[in-house]
Amino acid sequence: MLLALEFDHVLALLAAETATPQGARVAVGLRPSWEGAVVVREGGLTVEAQRYLDGSGALPFGTLPDPEPLFHRLLVEGSVLAPLDVLDLIALMKSGRALKAALSEARGEFPNLWSLARDLPDLGNLIRFLDGKIATTGEIEDRASDELVGVRRDLQRGKERLETVLGDVVSRPEVARALQDDFISIRSERKVIPIRSEARAALLGIVHGISGSGATVFVEPMETVELNNEIVTLRDREAAEVQRLLQEYSDLLRGRLAELRALASAIGRLDLVMARARLGRRMGARPARPATAGEIRLSGARHPLVEESLRAEGGRIVPLDLALEGGTRVLVISGPNTGGKTVALKTIGLLSLMFQSGLMVPAEEAILPVFQGIFIDIGDRQSIADRLSTFSARIRTIAGIVAAFRPPALVLLDEVGTGTDPEEGAALGVAIIDHLRQREATAIATTHLEVLKAYAAETPACANAGMQFDESTLTPTYRLIPGVPGRSGGLEIAEQLGLPGSILEAARARRGRSGEMIASYLARLERLSTDLESRVAESEAARRRLDEDRAALEAGLRERELRQRQAVASEIEMALRSIRDAGDSYLASLKDREVAERLRRQEAKAAEGLRAEARRLIRGVSGAAPSGGPAAPKLTPGMTVFVEGMGVRGTVEEVAGARVALRVRGKRVMVDREECRSETPPGPAPADRGPRLPPGVTLERRGDPPAGPEMQLRGLTVDEALARVDKYLDDAYLAGQSPVRLVHGVGTGRLQRAIAGLLARHPHVEGFGRAPEDEGGAGVTLVRLRL
Repeated sequence: MLLALEFDHVLALLAAETATPQGARVAVGLRPSWEGAVVVREGGLTVEAQRYLDGSGALPFGTLPDPEPLFHRLLVEGSVLAPLDVLDLIALMKSGRALKAALSEARGEFPNLWSLARDLPDLGNLIRFLDGKIATTGEIEDRASDELVGVRRDLQRGKERLETVLGDVVSRPEVARALQDDFISIRSERKVIPIRSEARAALLGIVHGISGSGATVFVEPMETVELNNEIVTLRDREAAEVQRLLQEYSDLLRGRLAELRALASAIGRLDLVMARARLGRRMGARPARPATAGEIRLSGARHPLVEESLRAEGGRIVPLDLALEGGTRVLVISGPNTGGKTVALKTIGLLSLMFQSGLMVPAEEAILPVFQGIFIDIGDRQSIADRLSTFSARIRTIAGIVAAFRPPALVLLDEVGTGTDPEEGAALGVAIIDHLRQREATAIATTHLEVLKAYAAETPACANAGMQFDESTLTPTYRLIPGVPGRSGGLEIAEQLGLPGSILEAARARRGRSGEMIASYLARLERLSTDLESRVAESEAARRRLDEDRAALEAGLRERELRQRQAVASEIEMALRSIRDAGDSYLASLKDREVAERLRRQEAKAAEGLRAEARRLIRGVSGAAPSGGPAAPKLTPGMTVFVEGMGVRGTVEEVAGARVALRVRGKRVMVDREECRSETPPGPAPADRGPRLPPGVTLERRGDPPAGPEMQLRGLTVDEALARVDKYLDDAYLAGQSPVRLVHGVGTGRLQRAIAGLLARHPHVEGFGRAPEDEGGAGVTLVRLRL
């Protein structure tokens, strides 16, 4: 099944996206899962890996060799790894630590990836012990042990002494005249001097060899024999220490072999998940969604291998659109030869395998069931060795499928019922498909047989689909048309391929009247389907254009209305600014500070009233509130509304045209209908009593404590006291506080007289007088407010 659907080629593409040998090995051995929970989990991992790639890039796998051969060697007790082998395993352990650290930092955003890295074995102690003791060239570093440091130090000193002695020897006149070359040679790991054969007597020593021509004798001077012996001994000690260290390192790694294997396996698993994400990005693939009712939906699906082949040739694939509802068990695909029926069949099967292997699928949208098995019978299965014809081999395959499958299963049959007598083959094909339908398999079959097309049209839970055939060019378009059986177009294709016309005419004459009528009917049905599809596409395009035009028109109207409102508001603001500037100039000329302050307050209130009136005028012109707020609601008695100008809620008692009678805090008040809003205001209305404010004037209460029943003024200057009393009276009035006490003391009486003058002309004051003796007498003034 996997080979028939070329799943192995997809796995080869997946392996090419891996970063480690163990990841590539896992990728090549990947198999689909038949468990829904596993399919969903693996698909979620791939999606999360793609998000990681997009946001953070590749995981830090590093460059890792294949550790499996090293693991096999460590299984042999007493075996010793080479220095570079030890370095490879150190790199493996470092990679595990780097991966764990990288995913630990992002575990909140990528919890599924972190779950794979969380349990990576921690071999930090082993890394710290081994790291830095082997050079990248494979040489054991001096610091690997004290013994090695001492031996190499002695070896270096011995070499230096040897060089000095050799220099003295060759500098002697008799030796210098006998030299064959001006350099020192090495024979049998000992340094020797090349002497001409005829001058052999010029140097006393041990001969270690003669050149091939016989002209040179290699002599170790007697003066250096002991030094060379010492160096050879030190080298043997060095080699023994290196071997001892490698044995120690190998034994340490052997003791952690189980953890090393678990680490390599986990790294391979992580590499596989990231490779699935990279392959999905390379294919332009998307995650498929599990079906909820056994349905199959593919939109813009592409066979990845066909697409890659066509791309290499500069061509483009025709995407497959297919919808099989949950209650439909059988789909019969018909159409012309070379029209794409088999490719469509393979695309459905291959994308199902990819989905159930945790891979993204190359499609705009994909909804697929989780099958318990995927079976396919396709191609020429003739076997000369087994003495099986094509028909016999295919029937044996189908018999195996029928015996093996368990629902839910996907069964793909290519040209079912062919290879034998057409009438018997058609009957056999119908019987096979109907058996699969009754056993609740999802069966998709391709055919040229009219009997199978009729079966799909007349049988419940079955459907037809046809590969489109272009009548104008007599060529297939490779597009699948649902609900309509396809026309084979064999004679037309034969004509395109150059079959002589006389043969074609004879074939048409022999086809028979019924066959000609069926072919004509299918051709007409295909033309109607194509025309309908074209009209639907044109209607959809026209609808989109209308929607775009309407949206553009509405946006233009909104923008023009906004500009008009902004222009009117700007003119009103400029007028108010001019009035305010003139008022400020006038107020600045006043000497009476108290009068100036009162006029400023009245000016601000008047300006706010003008703004409110301007907003009403703008609403009247544009039909909408300047701020885009809702229009005045339909008011009915008993409705609770919020009065914007007063900042209070009230209950509607009566609606009289543009005016509304409200019950507010037990009092009946009349307000403009436009000031009423049925929606909840941004903040709660004040619960305490307060005055009615003019239309257009809003009240913003700050977080200061509410006005109390008494104000302390002792110790203040007259100007300070008057300013505080003025503000206090406003706050008390708004808070509904009356009467109030002003404690100013007796003193010279100047402060009391100034306060009395302010109270006499204050608009909120209804009356005032001296407090009784037991409540402060002349030092306190009692004030009643107009509430």
